[in-house]
Amino acid sequence: MVPVGGQASLRGAAAVRAWMEPDAFEEQRIEPLDFRVEGNKVLVRQHTQARGVGSGINLDLELWTVWRFDDDLLVTRVETYLPHQETEAFEATRLRE
Repeated sequence: MVPVGGQASLRGAAAVRAWMEPDAFEEQRIEPLDFRVEGNKVLVRQHTQARGVGSGINLDLELWTVWRFDDDLLVTRVETYLPHQETEAFEATRLRE
């Protein structure tokens, strides 16, 4: 998993779970808005809303996520891109905007 914002990549279910456990968000909602498929990759445009536990800061933005699958349709990689990285998200799937 490649998290948003330049954070270090995570490898394996245990690493992803440990990254999610600090409960940085009091609430988090992710709504898929659009799916585009190219080969073994799916580009998802998503609306993300979250509120920080300690800060109370609200996030409300659209992100791009690229999901990669193997031949058994198991997820092998997930990359998340910020709104200003839309071009990079499309390039990662070889799709055109």
